[in-house]
Order: sequence, then structure tokens, then C-alpha cells
Amino acid sequence: MLDRAGVTIAAVHVVGSNNDLNPRTGLGYSTPTSAQLAEETARAGADAAWIRTAFATATANHSRAVILLMHADMFVGTPSTTYRTAFQSIVHTIAAESVAFKRPVFLFNGDSHSFASNKPLTKPTWLSFYGISGPVNNVPRITVEGGTSVDEWVKVNVVSSSSVLEIHRVSYR
Repeated sequence: MLDRAGVTIAAVHVVGSNNDLNPRTGLGYSTPTSAQLAEETARAGADAAWIRTAFATATANHSRAVILLMHADMFVGTPSTTYRTAFQSIVHTIAAESVAFKRPVFLFNGDSHSFASNKPLTKPTWLSFYGISGPVNNVPRITVEGGTSVDEWVKVNVVSSSSVLEIHRVSYR
């Protein structure tokens, strides 16, 4: 965790492939193994605790914003039961802490590999899917490009204005 320029930044170990709950089909499994389930449960609990710690730090330090960095894109595609199981506790923690924090919370991820900038916690589909009672307006999500066809990077500047961050897509060409 880092606290600089009035912003608290936390990297959270939330991985893709349904938070590592996808079956290891290459090894002959059609469902997640007991080891996968145990690892994901323990890590998701630690992730939720780390997110709460980031917000407690931000509150104590009077930070203007929180930035959460993770690999997993928790808001892409057609959700399934596994998807909900994998991410619901983390999404609930982010939503609850963001509502209480009342200042900007930037969620950066890369798993879906295509740039996106939106507010999924204001969308009825995602609120209903994850069981969130109302919109969380202070959480913009930025998905950065990834994979083998990347032709840009994302430059982020902390600024003194109320927007807190300036986010620029920069072409490699």
C-alpha cells in the first residue's frame, strides 16, 4: 500500500479465470478442485481485509481518493454462478467501503484486455447480480489493454482538481 499526494493506492491479489475457480480442464477436471476452492476462499478473505485496510488508511490520512489495482475484471461478459462466487465478497467490500468513504475510488483492472472506462456499480444488471442495494456512484472502473495486440498504454496523473486523476490513453505508435 502506498499513500502519496493525498491518494491511497492498494494492489489487491484478485486474479482472472473467475478468481482461479475455473476448472483445470487440461488436467482432466470438470469442476474446481478442493485445493482451488480453499485457496480462493482464503485469498478472497485476505483481499476483503486488505481493501478495508486501504479505506481505513485513506480515512485516517484524509486521502482525497483511493485507487484499487487488480488483475480480475469483475464486470465483463455474461456472469455465471462461478463468477458470482468468485467475486461477490470482494465487490460487496468495495461497494460498502466506497459508500462510506464518499470520495472517489478508482478501480483499475486488466483481465478482459480491452480498454474500458465506466461505472459498473451504477448499472442495474451488476447491482442485481452482486446483490448491491443501490448505486455506488463514486467508483469509476478503468480496464487497461493487455494481451498480444496491445497498441497503447494508460498514463495516470494525480491532479489537484476535484477529479483527482487524469487518465490518458497513449498510443505506442
